[in-house]
Amino acid sequence: HSAICPAVQGHVVEAERLLREALAGCREKLGPLHPSTLTAMFNLASLLESEGEARAAVPLFEEELQGCAACYGVDHAETRASARHLLRLLRRLGDGDGAVE
Repeated sequence: HSAICPAVQGHVVEAERLLREALAGCREKLGPLHPSTLTAMFNLASLLESEGEARAAVPLFEEELQGCAACYGVDHAETRASARHLLRLLRRLGDGDGAVE
């Protein structure tokens, strides 16, 4: 875990910065519903979640899920996987009653 080693934490900070830049670039150049934008959004949210910032990740996961539904349709495997991931996270945070699925 990054709390153990300050050097690793520096890499996480840099990774977050790069992921935020990538997401901003994708949104600007490709639009909010492009698959690459949705992937960049999921990647940033996943990093935040893995670093103990799950509550900060939720809005990104929600936006990514909405984008998947609009881009692929609600029955697409990508959309369903995103919904399951968000639901598990919300349940872990105690917010999952009746959410998503």
